[in-house]
Amino acid sequence: MYSEVFPSRLKKAREDLGLTQAETSKLLKIDRSTIAKYELGQREPNLEILVMMGLLFEVSLDWLCGLTAKGSTDHLKAVKEERNRQEIMKKIEREATLAKRLMAN
Repeated sequence: MYSEVFPSRLKKAREDLGLTQAETSKLLKIDRSTIAKYELGQREPNLEILVMMGLLFEVSLDWLCGLTAKGSTDHLKAVKEERNRQEIMKKIEREATLAKRLMAN
């Protein structure tokens, strides 16, 4: 069950947050190709990475691993909140970069 469900749930969780594989790999501090292999079912994460994924995507490990379908409503709520948080963080980073440029001149 795990090997059949995990790749698709990982990809869904990542895409629901609007993250690319590259962005996800930076946040998890692993190679982008590793994320791709997880999503293709060619590789499985160790426990530490799995826990970090659950925290990042704000989903239960039971849901992520396919042990339960429960949590999809919670997952969608968490996704929306995280999406908003990510957008705010991107705006702050852009504004900080712009402020640095203006201060340098």
